Amino acid sequence: MGLLWQRHRHHSRAEPWNDNRASLMNFWSWNPERNIVRWAWVYRSRYRAEVATAASDTTWAHSIVHGLRTRAQVAEFTDPLGPERA
Repeated sequence: MGLLWQRHRHHSRAEPWNDNRASLMNFWSWNPERNIVRWAWVYRSRYRAEVATAASDTTWAHSIVHGLRTRAQVAEFTDPLGPERA
């Protein structure tokens, strides 16, 4: 989906949100501040720990944290009718 959106933006010459422009050369960079895939790999455990801490903290008791680990869980979570369709 993301790739299709990027292609659409490229061909339509639409202005990206918040002037967010990324060069294709960033994909080859090992710097996590330039390469989104590398950034996700480097910071995954840090943010996973922060979310786990926030989920168990009473300060965030009013919030609901959903741990979606599989595509099936994501599909079920985003399906407005739930797992049992009419």
